[in-house]
Amino acid sequence: MLTKRLAVYIPSKCGQDEIPASTRQFWLKTALRTLAEIYGGATTIEGQGAWLSENGDIVTEHVTIAYAYTDETADVSPVYELAKRLCKALRQEAVAVEIGHGLDFVTAADDTQSAAV
Repeated sequence: MLTKRLAVYIPSKCGQDEIPASTRQFWLKTALRTLAEIYGGATTIEGQGAWLSENGDIVTEHVTIAYAYTDETADVSPVYELAKRLCKALRQEAVAVEIGHGLDFVTAADDTQSAAV
């Protein structure tokens, strides 16, 4: 049984500006392909996210969560690498990564994985 969920949250905004649909679609397909090739399959679900801006405003955005399941011994570093690539390409402060029951925020400069692994 596959019990460990690995997920990356794909944003729809950069700051308060919408990410172009073609760019977002490219990264959705890239996430699905990456997860499927490494872990055998992947799924996306749509959601609504919110974050607190630097000036204290709540900013809401559409997010897509791409996820896969694997066993407890699987290497999760490809999920972190995907998040770093997303972060850099979409000019994000951080991208959320879910490993099992933990959530981590990955920046483009991250060189290590968090204790959530």
